[in-house]
Amino acid sequence: RARSIQETSKMHKERLMIRIKKSRIHRDSRLKARLAARAKVKKAKALERCKAFATLEAKSISQIVDSMEYREVQGVICKEGDAAEELFVIVQGTCEVSIHGKHVATLTELAVFGEAAIFEENAKRNATVSGKIKALVMPRSKWNLLLESRVLSPACVDAIKAVRDERSAMNRG
Repeated sequence: RARSIQETSKMHKERLMIRIKKSRIHRDSRLKARLAARAKVKKAKALERCKAFATLEAKSISQIVDSMEYREVQGVICKEGDAAEELFVIVQGTCEVSIHGKHVATLTELAVFGEAAIFEENAKRNATVSGKIKALVMPRSKWNLLLESRVLSPACVDAIKAVRDERSAMNRG
């Protein structure tokens, strides 16, 4: 009986070690994917091509990209009328954009969408975006922490606030 308990214990330990190893491999592959996505977005200057970020210094852009999360998403990514709380940069894949149920655009690799989400506290989604993508994502909460952290230069923060104010004025009509 004691031997049976030892054998069972050994089997449990081996299973646990296999799960730990698989977990490490998964974590390492996610880290590699996140780093590769960040490098791709920086090299392509994806944020700089977006009007909201066009005037920012390269160092600020790099810090913003390095703060972004990596996600693989499929299906409805954001729905028209819902609260807007995240900005997306498509690293791989495509998305279909519709407004009031009508297809208006297809977003492809390195497209940026949802930037209003980080500039306005109570922003709503202007369109429904669906697809299967790998993306870098910036949640508004993380964006606000980045702005408050003083990691970004004062000129960068001023430029971002100017875009936010311009967009708020446009949305008010």
